[in-house]
Amino acid sequence: MIGFETEEPVVTDRHADMVRRAKLLARQRFPEVRQHAACLHQAWALMAVAHTEGIRLTLQAGSAQWVRTYRDCDAQMFGYVADEIDPVRAVVLDLLPEMHVWVADIARQEIIDPTAGCFPTQCKELIGEDWEIEKPPEFLWCHVSQLPQAAYYRPSMTATMLAGHFLTRMRDEGRLNPPWRV
Repeated sequence: MIGFETEEPVVTDRHADMVRRAKLLARQRFPEVRQHAACLHQAWALMAVAHTEGIRLTLQAGSAQWVRTYRDCDAQMFGYVADEIDPVRAVVLDLLPEMHVWVADIARQEIIDPTAGCFPTQCKELIGEDWEIEKPPEFLWCHVSQLPQAAYYRPSMTATMLAGHFLTRMRDEGRLNPPWRV
């Protein structure tokens, strides 16, 4: 059975505090954005907060899904699939395509998703389905070898470049301070 079992959690009080501060920063900086649908904004905020702690995180984007039911159905997993991204269309239309954004600590080989806990809310809002099994944690912070069996994350170079483009655009519009000014 697919579940949430992992060998040894990597989450510390320091990690939880950084995520809490990042969520607060994202809400303050982007009050017009629904925070359960703000993976790009929360990823930026976590990179900014981590920078103040001397931790360098790297933006990642692509496909991310979590198992939401054990029933045999079309929507056994819920998430975002970034398979057919047209970057030119996304830039011209100024629309972030279907994809998910998170961060990674490359040096420590850790995947960090400050919005993992938002998947059930998005599932209900976008496809009208309830989450039938254990929900993802409020945030995911784990070594790549400890990714829960119920989770699937696959970065895409195209999606990551697009996420970077949209953050750069927000910075150029004056919506982002440099990370060291958090």
